[in-house]
Amino acid sequence: MVANSDLVVYGEINGTKNLDGDPPSQESNLNVLKVLQGDETNKTISIKLTDPSYYVSSNSKYVMFLDYTGSYYTQKTYNSLLIENNGVISSSLQGLSGDFTIDEVQNHISSVLAKK
Repeated sequence: MVANSDLVVYGEINGTKNLDGDPPSQESNLNVLKVLQGDETNKTISIKLTDPSYYVSSNSKYVMFLDYTGSYYTQKTYNSLLIENNGVISSSLQGLSGDFTIDEVQNHISSVLAKK
C-alpha cells in the first residue's frame, strides 16, 4: 500500500464537517506532522472520506495512506487510516501488523521504499 499511495502522512485532524449527499461524505482538515511518503509540502491538507465507517475525529492523530483526486485527498482503501491511541498505532496491514510508535512506522515505510 505504501508504494501505491500518493501520500502517506502522520497528522492530526483539526476540523471535520459531515456532508449530506449520495454518498454522504466527511471533509476534514489534517495538520500534517510528518510526511512518511510523498512530496506534500503543505502543513494542512484537505481530506474527503466517503465511508461513514471510517470517518475521523477532531483532535485525533492518524497515519493515513491517501490518494490525491486533484482537489483533495481521500483514503486509499478501507484499512488505510491508522489511529494513534496513547502514542501507539495499531495496524493489521500486511507487513505492518501489530502495535507501533510513529518512529517505528516511519522506519518500516522507509525500508519498504528503499526496496523499490
